[in-house]
Amino acid sequence: MKYILILLLIISPVTALEITEVFPNPEGIDNNKEFIEIYGTDNLTGYIVGDSKENDTLELIKYYQGNFSLIVEEGFNQDINASLYSTGKTIGNNLDNDEDTMYVTKGNTTITVSYTNAEEGKSYQKINNKWVYDTPSPGYLRTEEEKCNITIQIQTNKDIYTNKETIEFSHKITPETTNYTIIYTITDLFNNTYKEETTTENTNKKQYTPDINEKEKTLIIKSTLKACQTTTATKTITIQGEEIKETNIEIKKIYGEDSITFGKETKVKINIDKGETQEDKIIVTVEDYNKNIIVTPIEIRVPQEKTHYEITLPLQMPNSCEYTNNTYLLKVNGLNKEVAKEIKITKNPQCQSETITEKQIIQNNKTQEENTIIMQPKSLKKNQEQPRKENMWMLPSIFSGILLIISIYYITKNENPSNNSSGGISTRTRQENYRRRTRKTHKRRRNEDPQI
Repeated sequence: MKYILILLLIISPVTALEITEVFPNPEGIDNNKEFIEIYGTDNLTGYIVGDSKENDTLELIKYYQGNFSLIVEEGFNQDINASLYSTGKTIGNNLDNDEDTMYVTKGNTTITVSYTNAEEGKSYQKINNKWVYDTPSPGYLRTEEEKCNITIQIQTNKDIYTNKETIEFSHKITPETTNYTIIYTITDLFNNTYKEETTTENTNKKQYTPDINEKEKTLIIKSTLKACQTTTATKTITIQGEEIKETNIEIKKIYGEDSITFGKETKVKINIDKGETQEDKIIVTVEDYNKNIIVTPIEIRVPQEKTHYEITLPLQMPNSCEYTNNTYLLKVNGLNKEVAKEIKITKNPQCQSETITEKQIIQNNKTQEENTIIMQPKSLKKNQEQPRKENMWMLPSIFSGILLIISIYYITKNENPSNNSSGGISTRTRQENYRRRTRKTHKRRRNEDPQI
């Protein structure tokens, strides 16, 4: 029952009771976790607790013979070595996180505690007559020397297990404490996770059942204790699996299987069981149904016999516009085995259609300076090569001109009397002979090429 009480600060000059700890700001939601610790009695019958706004009577929910009593909220963890008294859903008007003053009173005895700026996850407690914020320790009065002297161990009934045999393990905390959290996980030597991180607030037995595809596997149980300090423990165990004798290759997963596009990268996961074989090379590639290779082959080496491998590879699809939307084959070949899986690959979205209109070509030329990728079809390339063929007709004319220059040179030379070996041939006769030869040459060239 809650009621308003005007408190008269009547403090007993001699009292065996004192407030030694208050926990106003637990991690997360505060409900059912806040408490006030009273040292000096295990019996708070008839006492009232409150703050400046509201007060509560106390109801005994657990008696524990000793020197500690806790004033708690409804639903508080009862696994504490102290007598527990409940105030209902809240203590007073809730323990304020910014600042508050709490009273515990009966008759002429009143004890108080005041605090400010409550730190989340830490209690305000008295250690060696000094008030500090530290890890909560309800039902336990710590000294400075005992403040952070705590350890954790991982216990199993053996160190070697067979595959699929249930592993039971538990934690041992020294010295025993009641306010703690344990986070544990299981990995292999390469930090691959076999059991995700799990949080517990007890030391009960935990279970894990391994399922490996190898002859032998080393696993590590790692546990982190968060109490008055944070400490870590590990436990190494060995799993003996069945010996791998037969070779098997499996395409386990194609990442983004529904959105593979030319010009982009995808990944593929491959499981390999290598049995008793000296072969160690595996080739991964992508082909079309005509066995044309479209992805640069990737070579993998798996040297260890009787071993399971899990490999994830990147596959870079070619950035080419010659490939269209189609179904292709992902192939894994090696160890005298071959497996294949169909994959659908879509055309590179940057590639244009094979049919490009003149209007589109003009528009593409305008936007080329804007970093737009222009992909030209083969038909357009053929048209661009045509002007070269049209210019071939000039070659015969150039060749005829060269012959004409050579002829003039020799005629001029023969006009020199000292070099004239024809005796009485006149200059007029030589000119007529030259013109006759020139006309024959031109006539022959026109017959060979009508465009001259």
